[in-house]
Amino acid sequence: MDNDKKNWSKVRDMLNTKAPLQLGRYYSFMIEFDAKHLLFLLSRYKFASKLLAYRDSVRLCELGCQEAIGALLLAQNVKLSKYVGVDLDSESINWNKTSPLFNTPDGGGVVVQVY
Repeated sequence: MDNDKKNWSKVRDMLNTKAPLQLGRYYSFMIEFDAKHLLFLLSRYKFASKLLAYRDSVRLCELGCQEAIGALLLAQNVKLSKYVGVDLDSESINWNKTSPLFNTPDGGGVVVQVY
């Protein structure tokens, strides 16, 4: 339980606010209307992070990144040196560019680009 509190504390510190976490339109919809599909989707990122965990460094290009929440899951277990997310949905890309999840003061040590 202490580990969970530490993790959430890190998230709050990263966001630099006590406000609730806000997600983009895609993941907000998934949480509200299709949680099973969301869990299936996130389990793929968890599987990929286990496959890549033992590499020294990973440069990742994700096609169809949506709000790039998967990149956050990967970054927890994988040494990402660069992440490039590509999506046709301009609203998701704009959300990524303004999201406090990716716009941290130190950049989190990962180059994050979305197109």
